[in-house]
Order: sequence, then structure tokens, then C-alpha cells
Amino acid sequence: MQGVVNRGWENMGFFQAVRKCAGDWITFSGRAPRSEYWWFYLAYILLLAGVIASVVLSVMVFDVSVVYSGETNGAVLALLILLGPIAIFVFIAQISVTVRRLHDRNLSGWWLGLTYLLSAAAGFAEETAVATNYINFASIGGSVALFVVTLLKGTEGPNRYGEDPLNGFSAEVFE
Repeated sequence: MQGVVNRGWENMGFFQAVRKCAGDWITFSGRAPRSEYWWFYLAYILLLAGVIASVVLSVMVFDVSVVYSGETNGAVLALLILLGPIAIFVFIAQISVTVRRLHDRNLSGWWLGLTYLLSAAAGFAEETAVATNYINFASIGGSVALFVVTLLKGTEGPNRYGEDPLNGFSAEVFE
């Protein structure tokens, strides 16, 4: 492994993964190891839960009638305006790290796009029950396949998307 720079990714923890993904939020090239992907995904879920809790609590505290009347509460609107750009930033960063995770398995990032397309088609498919069932099945199958791929170890050594982020380091948890 002479000439390969060790980036320290093999010991990537929660905060290191969040910092790396925040710094590479629009980087769709290269590879992301499992630790980077899953730590950032945990941060994504925690942030999403916090945003939902903030919106729900602000509606409950400031004016419960907003939910029933359809009117916009100023505090809720301000919260959404403040959190909107953050949500977009984190969503793009999540797409970016997922594409890099697919690259670590030597797969194109367009597989993620296909999964999103199938999910969108499932949401809009109301023509016939048969077509809806097939699209829903394909959407669920694509999501499960994507989940499984993100769990698998990346390709060892360089692949068409770059150098191995682990540089030959192996910490087999399940073996």
C-alpha cells in the first residue's frame, strides 16, 4: 500500500462524518465508506426529527387553531423560513453521500436517481390498480436493494470512482 495516503476514515466517528459530509455536500465524485454514510444518515434522521418536533411544538405552543383553519402562524412561518435552507442543504448532502456510497460499491449514482424516480412514480400512479401495484413493488424493491447495497463493504482497492477510502484497513464486525 505504498504511496496511498491514509485519510483516517477507517476510524470515522459521528462528528467527523458530519463534518466531512457538510464539507463535501455537493461532491458527487469519489467514495464514501460505510462509517461516513451511516453516521451522517443518523445525523440526518436526528435533524429531521428535531425539525418535525420544532414545527409541531411551535404549532402547539403558539396556536393550535392553525392546524384546523389553514391560516399561517407567523412563528411557524418564521421557523420554516429559517429551517428551509438548512433542510435543503442537508438533503443535498444526503444525496451526495449516498452517491459516494454507491461509488464505493463500484455502482453508478444514477441508481439512486432510479430509486427516487420509482418512488415518485408510485406516488403519482393512480391509473389502474395493476400498474400501481407493479410500480409500488418496484419502488419498494429498489429501496430495499439500495439499503442492502449501503450495508455491504465497499470494493477493495481502487475502482473507477477513486481510491479505496479505507486504504486496505479492515474491521470486520460480523465475521
